[in-house]
Amino acid sequence: MTWSPDRMPIFVPPIPGEALDSWIEAYAFRLRINASGLLSFLNLNRSQTRRMVVALTEHELGALSRATGVAPADLTRMTLSPQDGISIAIRPQTRGLARSPTWRGTSGSRYCPSCLHETGDRWQLRWRLPWSFACRQHSLLLLDTCPACEARPLPASRHGHAPSLGRIQCTHPLGDSPAVSVPGGGAVIAAQARIDEILDAGDPESARGTLHDLYTLAWKALAVLHSNRMELPDLLGDALRELDRAPILLLHGLGSEDAATAATGTVIALAAYDDQTPGSSVVLNWITQGDRQRFVTATPSNVLRTYRRLSPPLMSRVLASLDPGLQPHHRLRYGTATSNPAIPKASRADLRRRATMIPKLMWPSWTIRLADSTAPNYQPYPQRWTLSSLLLVARAPVSFAHPHACAMLGIPTSKRAVQMLLGPQDEGHNAVVSAVAQLAAGLDSEGSPINYERRRALFGGPDAAVRLDSELHRDLCKRQGWRPPGARHLRLLDLYLRSLLTGSDLTSLAGRRMDSPTVCTGWNVLRFRMDPAIRQLIVRQAQAALDDQGITNEPIFWEPPVEWVTGVTSWPGQDSDGLDEVLRRIEGADASLAEVAAATGLSFENVRLYCDATGTTFPELPRQDRRPNDPTPRVGDLGADRLRELYVEQQLSIAKIAKLIGTSTSVVRGELTRTGVTLHQQGRRREHFIDRKWFEHEYLGRRRTLVELAAECGASHSTLARAAAGWGIPLRPRGAQPRLKVQNQPEP
Repeated sequence: MTWSPDRMPIFVPPIPGEALDSWIEAYAFRLRINASGLLSFLNLNRSQTRRMVVALTEHELGALSRATGVAPADLTRMTLSPQDGISIAIRPQTRGLARSPTWRGTSGSRYCPSCLHETGDRWQLRWRLPWSFACRQHSLLLLDTCPACEARPLPASRHGHAPSLGRIQCTHPLGDSPAVSVPGGGAVIAAQARIDEILDAGDPESARGTLHDLYTLAWKALAVLHSNRMELPDLLGDALRELDRAPILLLHGLGSEDAATAATGTVIALAAYDDQTPGSSVVLNWITQGDRQRFVTATPSNVLRTYRRLSPPLMSRVLASLDPGLQPHHRLRYGTATSNPAIPKASRADLRRRATMIPKLMWPSWTIRLADSTAPNYQPYPQRWTLSSLLLVARAPVSFAHPHACAMLGIPTSKRAVQMLLGPQDEGHNAVVSAVAQLAAGLDSEGSPINYERRRALFGGPDAAVRLDSELHRDLCKRQGWRPPGARHLRLLDLYLRSLLTGSDLTSLAGRRMDSPTVCTGWNVLRFRMDPAIRQLIVRQAQAALDDQGITNEPIFWEPPVEWVTGVTSWPGQDSDGLDEVLRRIEGADASLAEVAAATGLSFENVRLYCDATGTTFPELPRQDRRPNDPTPRVGDLGADRLRELYVEQQLSIAKIAKLIGTSTSVVRGELTRTGVTLHQQGRRREHFIDRKWFEHEYLGRRRTLVELAAECGASHSTLARAAAGWGIPLRPRGAQPRLKVQNQPEP
């Protein structure tokens, strides 16, 4: 072994885990001097061991390393500086200890008497840490004070511990002090091993967060333990019996916690901390519910104030354990009915962004699931307004109240609807709270493909320019043979178009109250009975309105997928999933609203909501007994090619085409105009090519009548008569004997 010129010839190696000041004392004792003399020899006259054990300066580190041969990294590990900000706090200017981030401590040190006895009064660095409460080697609780003088010892001398100001130095040998033993495989030693594992993991950030979580739980547990020990969970009974011989101090804001108190709190905290530990939820509930009972006014803000710095996973579990005692609106804000409760952190900007993704009326499918339409005094609009506003209240801070949400969406408030939806804690209301909170979280994380705020500004006002194209609608009515609609029906179709785009109610769209029985009846009938052709026209018009505004990346209609909500086993309303096959069997059967409701199990309003969500409707079949003024419905083949063949090539009249196809002349005329065929002028004489030989053969030879020949060639009776007169063919008088009908008549 080589020695540098600056190295002392005598070497005293530090023992594993030894504190720097203890090693300096042992080194000085080996050299038969005291610690200050050794430091003076090393040109460290101004240095003090109580400062050096906290942190070393560059000068001190270099001098000690050169003189002793110990590597600088090893010397640093013998100080408290690696634990700065984790389990202790160091004042860098003075190298003193500030208030610990967790358990409170003093400048002294705990100790294990057996370790001191075996090592010759060599002190472990870890005993200085507030989280050290047991010796794993000897299964003993660490001692906090000298049993003789009750002072907290300092490793300032190998022959005792330093006296207090004005007191004589105590000479009691600390290695002979009695200590409380604990089972080697018990909860206390296991807790100390877990703490040591956290401290030695080499991840300061993770260790800092874990220790803070454990300290918060430990402090709460000790407070509850002193006030409610009779209801201690059975899981903790055996663990705390290990500490029966060590009194647990009542915690207060001043002073430090002894080893027994820290051990008790840590054992309980670890039992509640890991959700994978059996019974951890029981222990956590005991802590949170007992802590809540200590408050005179147990509002969530008061109770959670001391939990505010917990890590998100632990805070989520704490909130879930507090759920049974929270009001419904608090459960909605904190998401305690979901699998991921959290402290609300949404800002006003976040809420305004979420408001752009929410329609004024809750999406139809989600209204079916969440609103009980069979409840007394059920009103669809207030329920749907309230559900939309609750999407803003969910995960929002307490300062953002329900009226603020209604004002942000531009909808009225309804206290009765809030009470009906949130109500007392039961399975149905729990589903509403859970589903709304999860939908709000889904909107924040996944977003919505529709900007409802922009659509409300463009299409939602009473003066919005978007309207159903009357020409296209009139043309559709002609082609379908429908009676022209009245002004009220057209107004409802316009409102349906804008409601499809904006998700708004009739009153906000029209700018006036639209709740009269006549309007409501017409609106409900339209939603249920709308013909598919009309709905397709409205959908095309909605897409055209979006295209005109440059909105090309949004669907016309969208709803959050049901997969966003998990953990709900029973909806307070009705489940409309899986009804497609049932409705397909009765679609087109002229079913009434009552028949559809009976077949699906849905209420009347939920049937209409299902129609809104899926586009399925149940139009009435055409009447069999037609009134004289009813237009003839379109039947037969009215294709463009077929019409052109009949009208242009075969020169059939509109009346004959209508009779041939089975429709009205107005329908045929409208189709000809729509397909671009030029109509013949009324009163003009159309030219027909009539072959003379054919006419003579049929009229003279076969004795057929002019009526039969006119029908065959498409010309009129008078046209054929004029042609015969021009050819000099005499016509038979009317009523003349017709030709004989004989079989196998020979050709002339």
